[in-house]
Amino acid sequence: MGADELTQWGTDRVYLYVGFSRVRKPNPDPALKACPDCGMTVADVPLRVRAATNPGGRGNDWVYERFVLNNTADRKFMPARISDNPSLDREAYVDSLQELDAVERARLLDGNWEVTEKGGMFETEWFDMVTDVPEVDAMKKVRFWDLAATADAKGKDPDWTVGALVGISDGRYYVLDIQRLRGTPADVERRILMTAQQDDSKTDIWMEQEPGASGVNTIDYYARNVLVGYPFKGVRSSGSKEERARVFSTACEMGNVKLLRGRWTKDLIDECVQFPKGSHDDQVDAVSGAINHLSKKRAKVRLIL
Repeated sequence: MGADELTQWGTDRVYLYVGFSRVRKPNPDPALKACPDCGMTVADVPLRVRAATNPGGRGNDWVYERFVLNNTADRKFMPARISDNPSLDREAYVDSLQELDAVERARLLDGNWEVTEKGGMFETEWFDMVTDVPEVDAMKKVRFWDLAATADAKGKDPDWTVGALVGISDGRYYVLDIQRLRGTPADVERRILMTAQQDDSKTDIWMEQEPGASGVNTIDYYARNVLVGYPFKGVRSSGSKEERARVFSTACEMGNVKLLRGRWTKDLIDECVQFPKGSHDDQVDAVSGAINHLSKKRAKVRLIL
């Protein structure tokens, strides 16, 4: 038995009944005529139940629980992504999916089973995009960097290195720019230095410090070799990602976050709406780090001296 788009079945009732009460074969019988090509009889054909589907639909939860969470040798789950389909015009398909909302795109493009329409920490309507920012040169600003450890690779979906530029004016936070890239350590260094050169000279530069000696060494390297002469600091983040994003989320809900319209705004909103169940959270981490600094939430972000 084969079923396509299994998540369109609201419950597992039909799938289980048909698949496990009607998939059967006769007992071996010497009188059964064998296939002249393969030598098999009807009784030799193995019993199989197969299904294919995308995440989403009425049956998303039961399919996810049965096949993804409880994946066993007898109940095999085989995920497939765009990179697994060589006959597909990938570029055109990805462009087409950009017209869908963030949730459907995460399901179809990333194979994300956990993303939900509502119930997250952010809502699309909380974000207010503006084309002009008052007194941008005079406001206090910070560029917060969240580094990724892995460069882009074919067939992979690694994290992004993200630098969020956020300013504060009259109690409102303005997300002014997002720098986002996947690259080698040398690529990341060049982008961070170039961004520092382009930002206002009074903009603070903060970078999240990963745990352990490697994190200390990274901050020390950037301070002595990459961002010499810039107001640069490394910080350790404490608490969960959700906890660190709470000030950002609350400010959005209260209408106190403004996004300066740019090519990056849609990606940022999409990631926020899916957070914390989306495939990536690098932009949320970077904006949250900047806002926590500007709001003086020292309990969440501790300066490394």
